[in-house]
Amino acid sequence: MDTQGAWDDTMTKAQSATIFGLTALLSSKLIYNIQNRVEEDKLENMDYITTFAQTVCSDLPGKDAPFGHLELLVRDWVNYEDGFNIGECKEQMREHLDDHLSEKKVPEDAKPRVERLKSTFRSIAAWGLPHPGLKVTKPTYTGEIESIDTDFLYLLDKFSEDFFGGGKFPQPSAPLGCEITTTGFQQVVMNFAKAFKENAQDMAIGLREAFVKVETVSVKEDLHKRFRETLKKLAPESRVLDPQQLTRDLDGLLSRIMEEFKLKLKPWRMPAPDEEQAVTDFQQVLAEAVQQRILVNDQQSLLSSKTEGPYRLSQGDMELGAAGYAAAGAAAAGGVGVGLFGYNRGNYMMDQKLHWSRFNAGFGMACAQTDQYKEDLVDLTTLTTNRMHVYADIAGMTATILTAIFCPGRVGLHTPPPPGWYMGLMMVNVGGAYIWLGLTMWLAMHACLRANAATCHMLTRFVRLPIPANWMLDRARKFLGSWEEQPLREVLRIPFLRHQYRRSGDDEEDYNEGIEIDPDARQRTRHGQDVPAWYRKEVAIDQGEPFESMMPLAAQGTAPEHFEVYREIQNEWWPYDVYARISIFLAFMHLLHCWTYQHMGHLFAENRAVFAAGLVCISTSVLQHILLTLDIMPGQVDFPLQRLGPLAQLVAWVGLAIEYKTYYDEGTAVIGYVLVYVTYAFHIIYTVQLIRICAPDFSAPDQAEVPAGTWWPGQWRLPKAFKHAVWLVAPPRHLEAGQNDLVGEMRKASEGGVQSAGQEGRLTYDASEAKRRDVHRALGKQGESPAWFNVRTGLLGLLIAWVYLVVGFTIEIANAHTDHPSMLNAFGLPNNLRDPRYRPPKLGYSEPTEVGTGGAHHGPAVGIKDHARRLSDVSALDLLAAVPRDELVAKIRSALPHLADLAQGKRASRGAAPAASMVDVSMMPAVQPQRAPLQWPAMLQPKILCGHSTAHKMLALSHHGRGSMIPILNGRATEMSDFALHGAHGQGPLLAGHWDEHGLLLVASTGALFNCPDEPSQGIWNCHQSNLAHVPIQDGALRGTVAISRQPGLKKDAFSIRAAVTFPGESTVTIYAHSGEASDSWLPSGEVRTRAIAASLAFAPSGAELLLASQDGAVGRLHLSTGERLPAAAPFAAEHGCHAVCAHAGGIARLAKSEPESPALFLG
Repeated sequence: MDTQGAWDDTMTKAQSATIFGLTALLSSKLIYNIQNRVEEDKLENMDYITTFAQTVCSDLPGKDAPFGHLELLVRDWVNYEDGFNIGECKEQMREHLDDHLSEKKVPEDAKPRVERLKSTFRSIAAWGLPHPGLKVTKPTYTGEIESIDTDFLYLLDKFSEDFFGGGKFPQPSAPLGCEITTTGFQQVVMNFAKAFKENAQDMAIGLREAFVKVETVSVKEDLHKRFRETLKKLAPESRVLDPQQLTRDLDGLLSRIMEEFKLKLKPWRMPAPDEEQAVTDFQQVLAEAVQQRILVNDQQSLLSSKTEGPYRLSQGDMELGAAGYAAAGAAAAGGVGVGLFGYNRGNYMMDQKLHWSRFNAGFGMACAQTDQYKEDLVDLTTLTTNRMHVYADIAGMTATILTAIFCPGRVGLHTPPPPGWYMGLMMVNVGGAYIWLGLTMWLAMHACLRANAATCHMLTRFVRLPIPANWMLDRARKFLGSWEEQPLREVLRIPFLRHQYRRSGDDEEDYNEGIEIDPDARQRTRHGQDVPAWYRKEVAIDQGEPFESMMPLAAQGTAPEHFEVYREIQNEWWPYDVYARISIFLAFMHLLHCWTYQHMGHLFAENRAVFAAGLVCISTSVLQHILLTLDIMPGQVDFPLQRLGPLAQLVAWVGLAIEYKTYYDEGTAVIGYVLVYVTYAFHIIYTVQLIRICAPDFSAPDQAEVPAGTWWPGQWRLPKAFKHAVWLVAPPRHLEAGQNDLVGEMRKASEGGVQSAGQEGRLTYDASEAKRRDVHRALGKQGESPAWFNVRTGLLGLLIAWVYLVVGFTIEIANAHTDHPSMLNAFGLPNNLRDPRYRPPKLGYSEPTEVGTGGAHHGPAVGIKDHARRLSDVSALDLLAAVPRDELVAKIRSALPHLADLAQGKRASRGAAPAASMVDVSMMPAVQPQRAPLQWPAMLQPKILCGHSTAHKMLALSHHGRGSMIPILNGRATEMSDFALHGAHGQGPLLAGHWDEHGLLLVASTGALFNCPDEPSQGIWNCHQSNLAHVPIQDGALRGTVAISRQPGLKKDAFSIRAAVTFPGESTVTIYAHSGEASDSWLPSGEVRTRAIAASLAFAPSGAELLLASQDGAVGRLHLSTGERLPAAAPFAAEHGCHAVCAHAGGIARLAKSEPESPALFLG
């Protein structure tokens, strides 16, 4: 017996004591499993139950301890030394046990506990097992013997050999020395279980009563056995004894046994009523045995008198004459009559006793079988309800995830969304997933509630225990006086002779014909019409009891009636059960589709990660194919067109990659349109195929009833493709061989039928179309289930949605590249009604913003209202008053021609208004810069240049942290090495940088500074954000340019930083300075007006000069201390726009770009 759960945190001490106490009392050997070592709390738990046992056993007779052997098995024992043999291991465990159970070693307060344990158990030992090994504890362990530690296996083998071997095991359990026999085991267990109550105060008293009852049962068994043996010797059944002498002998034997029984009960000091009841019960058992032996002896003496009668009469004839003959004949006849009377009366008494026993046994077995029927109904219903709970729980959790995908309403929150045709792919699948998740929950709820209601109806109204009424019990009971009602032929019937035969025209049935005996014995057996009249009467009485039936005779089959009824009622929910399973399959297929489209769109729109999007598409497509393989039975679908559904994602991936192509051309666009149509076609074919395979099959044959498998009647029309995935179980149609329906036989007898041995029950099963219509009475008008109707409606709705998307995409293509007005803006722009530029700002904000449009600093509403500028507080009149009137008039007059051109829709030519240059071109030598022959790495769009302050090399960086290191040798750029900045993110795009021997200093669009020490390692340059204050550049809203410089400070290892900032449309440069201390802030140190608008800024390596580059590429040098301006580089000869400028140890470098070429690097 296992005491699993005893002494843990979830059980009370009384409950643990009950488990442990019953196990200890009923076990000859008990293993107490302890981890690591024997501890005091474990012994205290054991002492809790042994204290009660000692209280109980203190006043009970017996020399032995209440419990058997106790073995303390310590697992994970770590104290064995290397090289120990088995003897040393045993000695160590013996010493460890003595530390806790030796009266010489334990404290004074623990000695009573030690004494109780030793007196309660016959013997106590301990054994230690080491840890089996770390591999055994891992979840991946599958039971390999090789993984178990060899020391553990060796010690476990020795423990098993000592514990179970040596002729010491098994031994019978004997609490208090009283062995528990097979006949008394049930009573012993019941007594002990009753004794262990949760109330700890009454536990000792209950245990004592249990011990007393167990000992009483044992004494009864011993004395009854002795009584039977003495009775067999005193009055053998083969001998006929003098009745008077036999009565005296048996009375004496009964008196002796009862006196001994009373003496046995005295030491137990039982309550007087209990003791008297025990004596009375035992005396009644013995008295019945005495009366039975006397009755058998009387019958045997009568039979012997018949055989000796003629001899005695012949002797009397010589002396008595004629009168003697008459008297002797009368005496003989009277003796025979008395003997026959007593013989038949004894048979009648025995038959009545057997009839009562059979009556009780029949109804008892019928009640037990009805309990089994109740369990059958509960099991069948639980199979459905548990499955529906699983479906509903999964659907609820999945709907939560789906809602998180659906809530944004679009793909890509910070960039323009993907094309409309792609959003349609995602949204239709989102809607489909909602349909199937909702249907799953509603269908599961309906099936679960209907199944529970049907089962409750049957359990409370039909499958009831066949309890007999009082008048039935009274009729089954017989008084001995009813013997007088028997006919004379039964009272004086001569044994072994047949006197009653069937008369001609007698319609009565034969009785007792079902027995199987040999022909010779059959001649001596009462059967047919040769049975007592009372037997025929009782058969009619027993088989005439009414039994309730819910089934019309025409609908009954050969299975138990409750199975037939349940199978009929099951028609009202099995379609919902089946289509709830199919709905959860459809939900996950559509959910995987929308997941895939959502992630692909995000990776394209936000990250431009075309290959990463393909990985998402491939993995989810594989998962969808696996689900199709698991849920759809192979061979049940003509053409596996459902496989096209997952492939649509791959086609959409290629089509979306074409949509995001860098340069547009009509040929590629046509290919993209074709791929979109193919994607839609795949989804349409996939949806049509789902309608086909989810439809009920009206031509499927009947299922074979296989044990341990699913089964349902052939009239249940299920989708054949999903038969192996629904796991339906209907009640059986027939009873298996060797099974009996006792309740059905009793019901059949009440209807007037006869259930003979070896005959089958009524067979009225009808598989006709009428039966099929009866089975589908709960379905729709067309014989379809409402569940299938709802699923089909959902699939048709999705089919209409796909066709609608095809039509809409066709309209978009037809209107593409035309002057036709469109209802909505182009792809990626919000609807005008929702454009934040035409809405007031929210409370507490200065500008209107909307999630998904770029925010206050990058969205379309920037600059519309309350833009933070330095002159925002100056009115227009003040501005006009500050400008000389003649200068203002001249400017307005010069602008009038341009305004007229704009009003007439004219555009200026490309060369009409050349941009102002940073230097006077006439003062510059005619030296053109040298273009470096570089091929930029893929995915690198350089926007920033950083020259090293001392070395001949420079950096080209993108706004997002990718870059290349360019060595410069003899004024020429050599082979580049690529790298990526790690840690320089989270503060917006990078704007400028400074590179010296201490590393790289970067400034982001929010003004945050990043330090990148040393140089790149294996393509990675680790950076971290500086703790200095942000550069004051309007927190990410800057549209101008920035330059940054770092110079040694006054303190050791300290640096001072300078920053130069320009604002768009202004020809001024603002200089800021910072001390380099974390506690300081940026301070403005000056403002310089430039010759032209600066397109790029850069500090010289010394930090004393500022390089200013205009849009045409001209570079001027501004000395910050003196304000002197000098030309540094001539403008570009070609039409290049300057993006960045920097100074390096060898001169000046400029980054320029001319569409559609990639950026070019110019040196000099």
